[in-house]
Amino acid sequence: MGGRRGSNRKEARTAAAGDRITDLPLELRARIASFLHYGEVVQLSALSWPWRHIHHHAPVVKIYLFDFLHLPDLFFDEEHSVPGLLDEDSILAVRVALGRRAHDGSASKVDTLRLAFSADDPRMRRYAGRIIALADAPQIHVHSPYGGHAVREAWVLDLAPAARRLHVVAIDHVVPTIAGPGAAAL
Repeated sequence: MGGRRGSNRKEARTAAAGDRITDLPLELRARIASFLHYGEVVQLSALSWPWRHIHHHAPVVKIYLFDFLHLPDLFFDEEHSVPGLLDEDSILAVRVALGRRAHDGSASKVDTLRLAFSADDPRMRRYAGRIIALADAPQIHVHSPYGGHAVREAWVLDLAPAARRLHVVAIDHVVPTIAGPGAAAL
């Protein structure tokens, strides 16, 4: 019986420790959650009732489209794409979550969008453009890493109206053309 009582105490301590984060104000929990990738923040919303809308309040949204790339030995379009198949259903789920956030009057605005994708892949550029529009963030950080060869193809970043700061790192890429309603505010 003594072992059972000790087990109950341990469970009570574990439950109390887990609730310390849940007991934090929503803004602080959202700031902590924003260290995760946005897909993981959306998954947090299924954790429990107090976490159900955490993805509507994370001030920083990080989306790396490379995380949605599978089967690296296959080519979608050998001439114009990076190797692999994009999990378009998962990308759509992230876009839907961002879209719902944009239309939810009680949601916080996205402060910073951190987006990584291959600028030399037209599929990723298309999704990146849609994500930038949905996030409508004042600060946008775009990273397009070196793809193994210099990218000479022109590419465009269409900025949403809220855009005020843009940081682009695109190694061995042509500089992107900045367009869209947010371009004039830079």
